[in-house]
Amino acid sequence: MQSSQFSALARPLDISYRTNLSIMLMSFFVMLIAFFYQWWHLDNALWESLWWAAQAGLSVFLAWALGREIDPDVNSTAFLAAFLSLAGFYYTGSYQWGLLIAFLMILRISSHICGQQIKLTDALFCLALCAYLCWQGQALIGFAFTAAFLADSRLAPVHVRSQWYALAALIITILAFIFFPVSITDTYFQFSGIWIPGIGVVVLIFLQVIREYKNPGSTEDYKTQPLNGHRIQAAQLIVLLTALSIYLLQNYRTTLEIAPVWAVILSAELLRVYRWITKRPLY
Repeated sequence: MQSSQFSALARPLDISYRTNLSIMLMSFFVMLIAFFYQWWHLDNALWESLWWAAQAGLSVFLAWALGREIDPDVNSTAFLAAFLSLAGFYYTGSYQWGLLIAFLMILRISSHICGQQIKLTDALFCLALCAYLCWQGQALIGFAFTAAFLADSRLAPVHVRSQWYALAALIITILAFIFFPVSITDTYFQFSGIWIPGIGVVVLIFLQVIREYKNPGSTEDYKTQPLNGHRIQAAQLIVLLTALSIYLLQNYRTTLEIAPVWAVILSAELLRVYRWITKRPLY
């Protein structure tokens, strides 16, 4: 049974594609090296080493997956983001895996990259994930789900039922803000020194990346028809605004815990800067 029969947001890995096989092997070797680093070099407990290694491999894979969604026309973005994400994981020691999966679902809902209208099972899963993260104090992600469902209900191919999913996500988010308000702390990281012009430059360059996706060259998974540029741009904008809101309104730890998202954004920008300097195409 194919996963697409019960989920329109699933993207099974076909190892006949070199890029898919490469990331699987890369994630495996990262896990292997990470395990021996923790268990043999640092002399940590076996299960602790296994868990840390699994997270290291997952940090690579999720960054790659996010890269394929955010910048689908440029394969190099996903692989560069995987390395940056691994470096971030080594520094932080863990990521917010629930938030990262939420970003992935938000991208797939709004971009329609999988080529199918979302199913009820997908909507229920995403709303449950939204509710759980809001309950955990991550209410900002609720607005991202709301925007993603709204985009899905307005942009071609239109999925009318998504407007009701958007309403449900908005209600969950409002209730979360009432009962589990977002705490604004540790503002030094956001509003001091080089961070102020730095985040401004990052946003401006990524807006140029978004502008380039008016006519994307990639295709949907199942229908093999060109991606809708407006959908891709909407997905990219939702991710940028959500990550920026977390950076501005929450503590720096949450920003570091979604480092794979920023790794993709930075990777896409670095490759564009490289293209602008060398005049070499990325596609």
